[in-house]
Amino acid sequence: MYYSAFPHAVKLNSEQGVDKDGQKLLPPQILAPSAFWSEPIPSMQIPPIPQPPQLPPQLQEQLQQPMQPSLQENQLQQLLLLLQQQQKEIKEQKEQQQHQKAASSNVIFHTFIGAREIELLIREFNPSANSDLLATEWIKEIELLGKIYKWDPYLLMMYGTMRLGGVARMWYEYSLESIKNWEDFKRELINNFPRSIDSADILSKLIAKKRQSNETLEEYFHSIVKMGKRIKLPDETIKEYLIRGLEQSKDQIVLSSIGPCSLTEFLQHMQRLEMESRRN
Repeated sequence: MYYSAFPHAVKLNSEQGVDKDGQKLLPPQILAPSAFWSEPIPSMQIPPIPQPPQLPPQLQEQLQQPMQPSLQENQLQQLLLLLQQQQKEIKEQKEQQQHQKAASSNVIFHTFIGAREIELLIREFNPSANSDLLATEWIKEIELLGKIYKWDPYLLMMYGTMRLGGVARMWYEYSLESIKNWEDFKRELINNFPRSIDSADILSKLIAKKRQSNETLEEYFHSIVKMGKRIKLPDETIKEYLIRGLEQSKDQIVLSSIGPCSLTEFLQHMQRLEMESRRN
């Protein structure tokens, strides 16, 4: 009896196998294919296996390199910290470049302000020679100029100390150790020269003020406005002192009849009135 699964077959001898005593018999005899076919088996043509495409040399080198082991958790943390540090450095560099750019523009601007210009811009603070100028007023003037010309605290202090005179210069020379910046300078200057505005004295000057024959209208106007602003008088009160100091009563009557207006507009009315008086 034969069992065939492929072109081969196995012939089992019915007399072979296991005898009644359970002893193994000889293995089955494997027959060659020729035992079943008399004709020769035709040869099969196997198509050639296609070659894989050639990879670029650079990619081949990468593939030939051994694969790196996966990064551990601590290595990932180190990489993250390194990335954050690099980003922080880049940000600091940008801020520093912006600061240097701004500083360079300030330097270019301030090169045009020399000692002569500072002398014209800032009044000398010398209490012995000018008792009317208070430390608080002088500091305020410098800070207002600083806003206009964009001076930083270092320039404020440098330009301010350049305009100290007399006893104020003497004070600054022996106080250098305690003065480190502009804020220290302001505080110590006001503490050492603490005089305040004498409102009564200024009011008495306003009452006694009369326009002089050799005094222009603009000089008269601004001298009274300055004294009034110094003690924070209202504009209407300052106008009353301007009218009171005029010589001609006719002008006083005309100016008193003017309605509400600013001090600048009031000056224009005074100028027109003076021009009409000259024509007549």
